[in-house]
Amino acid sequence: MSQKTTDSVLDRLEAVRSQYHRQDLRSALNELGDELAELLMKQALYEGLFDTSIEINEAFRSAIAEALEQLEAGNVEAVENQIEVIETERSEFESALQQAISDPLTKYRSDVESMQRLNQKLEKIDPTQLEELRTFLQPGHLAEDVDHEPDVSIDEKIEKARSVGEDQRSFYQKAIRTIFEPYLDDDVIGDLVEVLVANDDLRVDEVDPNQFEALHDSELASHIELQFG
Repeated sequence: MSQKTTDSVLDRLEAVRSQYHRQDLRSALNELGDELAELLMKQALYEGLFDTSIEINEAFRSAIAEALEQLEAGNVEAVENQIEVIETERSEFESALQQAISDPLTKYRSDVESMQRLNQKLEKIDPTQLEELRTFLQPGHLAEDVDHEPDVSIDEKIEKARSVGEDQRSFYQKAIRTIFEPYLDDDVIGDLVEVLVANDDLRVDEVDPNQFEALHDSELASHIELQFG
């Protein structure tokens, strides 16, 4: 085989190898892009749920876009060097999101568990709906009807995620009003109801005569157990 033929074969092998290497890099970037899409949906979901704006550094999104441009321009080495940076940006984005939602999510979970306890006594709301809300608030949950629709654009998925969060917030607020507000706003027994929400029991020594009479006359009377000592 001539030197010229050998060089031609090697060139073709190198071209094929570079092509597959670019495909591997593109696959890695696509995977990171899918993770970005999921994080953006979660961000929108929780923004809708908590009625707030969650500010997170956009470096992850920008780094993926830049790497794709480099790959399309044939700058494979630049993309290789950037993958690890992008993965770091991904981790920082996810950590920032978790940190932003940690406190409000903990409060929502606590409130829902308290509502479930009191609702068992007062039967104000369909318990199935409260259980669905409790499940929705569990770690790692993202509504499947938002996350797994292949023919829907990412922008549409993000807005649908936000809408799902808003719907859950609307029910949460309705449940709070339905179960607690009539009692929490009461000048006499409001503080006692807060104790009930937290502990599900009241001690006799925590109730003064005026409060005891107000409790006796309220809808809560037959559902409250007073403990001695």
